[in-house]
Amino acid sequence: MNIIKCLNCGHEFFLEKIYGNNEGSFTICPECGSSFETDKEVELSDRQSKRVDEVYNAVYEMCKTLTENENLEWDMYFIGEIADFAANTLVLAGNKVRYPAVVTEEDGSQYIVEYHEEEQNS
Repeated sequence: MNIIKCLNCGHEFFLEKIYGNNEGSFTICPECGSSFETDKEVELSDRQSKRVDEVYNAVYEMCKTLTENENLEWDMYFIGEIADFAANTLVLAGNKVRYPAVVTEEDGSQYIVEYHEEEQNS
């Protein structure tokens, strides 16, 4: 987790959103609103990473149960796909799903979401 200090007002904050353009990456201070360049990357906090691990472990356990294979290889190809599908299905059914992620937009800007949002192409 990156802590940033605003170059304008001195406010310290967690880096949760990075914007990008042709000139590079920048962030915006939540205290004073000024923007400044950064070479840091958006990353999940330890708490958020633990939650993602918890979700992946639960999916893996479900897969072992479904296949009746206690020695099933851990493979993020299917674990990630199933976790994403389950989260989206639950959101579509009206549930709130805490599944933190770093989102990268088409323009290269990045930000963290704490709760899963409905996928547009589902």
